[in-house]
Amino acid sequence: MTSVAAQAAVLVGFLVVLAALARPYMNMAGDAQLAAARRQETIEMLPRPVSYLMSWPGNYETGWLYERADVPLRHEHAMFVGLIPWACVCYLLFTRKKSGLQFVVIPVILAMLGIVVLTLYVNGVSLYSY
Repeated sequence: MTSVAAQAAVLVGFLVVLAALARPYMNMAGDAQLAAARRQETIEMLPRPVSYLMSWPGNYETGWLYERADVPLRHEHAMFVGLIPWACVCYLLFTRKKSGLQFVVIPVILAMLGIVVLTLYVNGVSLYSY
């Protein structure tokens, strides 16, 4: 098989499997009652500003926030990008010119900030809910 034919076969196989897996979800997409219930659950799990700093109890950096943070479903909020990745982003900002990774750093930072801005939930308002 040539590489183009092999890639086409992989793409067709992927689309067939994707269609088979997505069919039950597509059937449920039209259920308004289920959508309303899931929407409220999703809104409750959107990250608050403290969610990006919170981690599991016992963590040296920010584990103490787990019990003190006033967020629903704490165990879900503990899985958001935490303090260490943001510290790495800051490190990348300060060292990007020295390391020669300028072309990689800006898209990564913009992607992380885009996710934060689109999903951040502050005082009952989030861009995600619009």
